[in-house]
Amino acid sequence: MSHHESLSNALRVHGDRRDVITDTLTPQVFRRAVDAWIGVDRTHLPSSSLVLARIDWEVGFGLPVRPGRADVAKALRMVSELVVSTIRTTDLVGRIDDDTIGILMPTTPSQQSSPVCRRIRATVSERSPLLGMPLTVSIGVASPRVDDPFSIARQALAQAREEGGDRTVIAQELFAPGIRRVA
Repeated sequence: MSHHESLSNALRVHGDRRDVITDTLTPQVFRRAVDAWIGVDRTHLPSSSLVLARIDWEVGFGLPVRPGRADVAKALRMVSELVVSTIRTTDLVGRIDDDTIGILMPTTPSQQSSPVCRRIRATVSERSPLLGMPLTVSIGVASPRVDDPFSIARQALAQAREEGGDRTVIAQELFAPGIRRVA
């Protein structure tokens, strides 16, 4: 079975369940879709990218220092809508947690994901103030060729945030993932 068939099968079996806030795939369905795409046993390993985008709160623009649940839900909904409007129809988007969106970019090697990530960051940065909530996003990218792509993408995301946010960090491919800053 090809990885395209595995992905279609996973979405069909587990349902295309949508998160009530973001209207993207729920965390569980997104994770199953990623596992189906890359293969739990790493048998598929297509050239693709796992992207995690976390909301950066721009304090000082009328937003609370500690955003409440309603602010977080509004921001997450806004960012997910902007991300969906920015990516290709073949990419999968799912909610990861309270302030993180995941994107699976099939057939896009992680080292070639920079233009898409720049477009996502630019779209959120430019459009979110017009929607009443100025935000940016930090992005961490990992290849499915690493042992634990979610963990590596989270490490890259953490580094992007530590470096000041509103940037992308792409983890090196293969099994010794050094993380490097890209944009």
